[in-house]
Amino acid sequence: MTKDFKTQIKEKTDNQLSEIYLNANNYQPEFIKLVELELVHRKIPLDSLTFIREKKDEISDESLELGKQGNQGWIIAAFLLSLFGGFWGIVAGYQYAYSKHKNAKGNEYYYYYESTRKYGRWMLIVGCSVLGLSILSKII
Repeated sequence: MTKDFKTQIKEKTDNQLSEIYLNANNYQPEFIKLVELELVHRKIPLDSLTFIREKKDEISDESLELGKQGNQGWIIAAFLLSLFGGFWGIVAGYQYAYSKHKNAKGNEYYYYYESTRKYGRWMLIVGCSVLGLSILSKII
């Protein structure tokens, strides 16, 4: 496999190798090591590329830390499902409230903005309450 990597790398342009090095998270570690060796062999300075990669990772971490806004249409639909005691409303509430993902370094971040997570917690509470009350009414 290393031999295949070496032939692939030799065929790449300097710009392509630089792009691969900057986006190292998208490639296998063995491939990146060989790309580094090839960049050094071609006398392309790794210092500036490493600096750019670190800054790019910082920006990526900052955007992951913020999260993203949930789709308002789906949030409304999930609230309606929660109000009617729907299982999917409860699932959506949990998803909006507690979903996380990891960056390349293994740090975990919430997937959604705090406001979306708050809606998700409310969906979960409402859905579970309605479901609980409907089960209780069947028993009594």
